[in-house]
Amino acid sequence: MQIVVESFENEFRGLHQRLQVLLQRCPEASLFLGSPSAGENLIRSAAEIEMIFGGITTRLWDDPFEWTLPEELADKESIGEYFEQVAKTCDRGLEMLASDEDLARLIPAPEELTPISEILHRGIRRSTFHLEVAEDLLRSEPGGRS
Repeated sequence: MQIVVESFENEFRGLHQRLQVLLQRCPEASLFLGSPSAGENLIRSAAEIEMIFGGITTRLWDDPFEWTLPEELADKESIGEYFEQVAKTCDRGLEMLASDEDLARLIPAPEELTPISEILHRGIRRSTFHLEVAEDLLRSEPGGRS
């Protein structure tokens, strides 16, 4: 049975959709205006997802900081392509979960054994946090929605 796994799939699909919508709403010229910026937070939101699924699938818990710098992802097109790569990484990780029982499996994350379900919850929380910061920044821009 995969009731909980499907719930996680829906959560991550929802995060991906929100990332895409917010990226489209963000004017190209103001992607990286201010500190923090909406663009940085959108990228950090996706990076959190990439990091947890990289950890789950390959046990590499590296923060994708180096390849998610504004110098690397400087425009909406490159950021959108990065979001698609992250979605594929997420899909590969979720495919490894054949049943809800797999969510209880303990894996090194990165320093101590942690159930996969806890890792996924943690990733959703951190990704959502960055999304909400980006939403707030976009709302506070002149002409942004309140």
